[in-house]
Amino acid sequence: RTIRKRPRPGRLARTAASPCERFGGRASRGIRLEKPPRYEPGAEYRLHTDTIPAFNELAPGGRHATVLLYLDAPDAGGATVFPALGLAVAPEPGTAIYFRNAVEPVSDPFAMDPHPDAAHAGAPVRAGAKTIATKWFHPVPFPDGPDDGRS
Repeated sequence: RTIRKRPRPGRLARTAASPCERFGGRASRGIRLEKPPRYEPGAEYRLHTDTIPAFNELAPGGRHATVLLYLDAPDAGGATVFPALGLAVAPEPGTAIYFRNAVEPVSDPFAMDPHPDAAHAGAPVRAGAKTIATKWFHPVPFPDGPDDGRS
């Protein structure tokens, strides 16, 4: 259940941008896919939120929403877990999850508060490997234009 051939990073970023825009309703911004993370057995990503108050200082503002794309799925483990919601999403290649990171409504893109329900973790991979790509939506365009992964 592993993708044998991965698209080049710039092509992957452009391919991912269109469905991500449909999810988020915003122009493509903030995508970085030069080397998508690959989680081997035992690897995990501990509980966190994708936006923190310090990110509000970034030129495009904080991370308003996230799309997490599953490129590979492990043989066992590796779910994305949202403890506050009692939700665990099993990774399936070619699928994605979308969630908002900030408390709504966002009236000031430079003063977003993290939404407590958006805290999530990548459960440990028990067998095989998981590869993901992450797309973050910012409320304001990057000053030098969208980042399509080619830089």
